Amino acid sequence: MKRTALGAGAAAGQLARPYHRSAAARRPATPGDLQARAAAALGYRVSLRRERWRGLAQALNSVSPLAVLARGYAVVTLADGTVVRRAGQVAGRDELRVRVSEGNSER
Repeated sequence: MKRTALGAGAAAGQLARPYHRSAAARRPATPGDLQARAAAALGYRVSLRRERWRGLAQALNSVSPLAVLARGYAVVTLADGTVVRRAGQVAGRDELRVRVSEGNSER
């Protein structure tokens, strides 16, 4: 039995079959068809943008100072408004303001 390899022409012949479209697909698009397609495309783009904005808003909210406070953290400031970042910034009798998610406290 003799083996022969299929050449590129044989494969191309199989791919070159005519593409049969339905009668509805062959007719020219009407203005109503085009308007419906444009409205669908616009709606799709709007929904993509809406989801993108929703994701950006969630990302921004996750790093919001108020969201950080809601997770149980506090912002401590000295009487002059300086944020306390290290324990060494506070002397024994300094007045401190503590802000938590539900309000402020001064001591």
